Amino acid sequence: MPSTRKRLLVGQYLIDHRIVFSFWTKTLDQIGDALKARGISFMRLDGSCNAVARKNVIHAFHNDPAVKTLLMTTGVGAVG
Repeated sequence: MPSTRKRLLVGQYLIDHRIVFSFWTKTLDQIGDALKARGISFMRLDGSCNAVARKNVIHAFHNDPAVKTLLMTTGVGAVG
């Protein structure tokens, strides 16, 4: 069962916020699963993305209105 914090993130919070940061990829996995279950499109950046993939994800997030949310690890977000 997801924690209250994760339920809030996937519920009302994501309606108003587009970027979700986490230290842990497992948390992003769980949030991503919940978003998929609700039909909310999203992109994800973590340490497994190479530089080209990162550029493509950022471009899609900024330019594709279908992409509602960006999930990102804090490590990737700190590097830029």
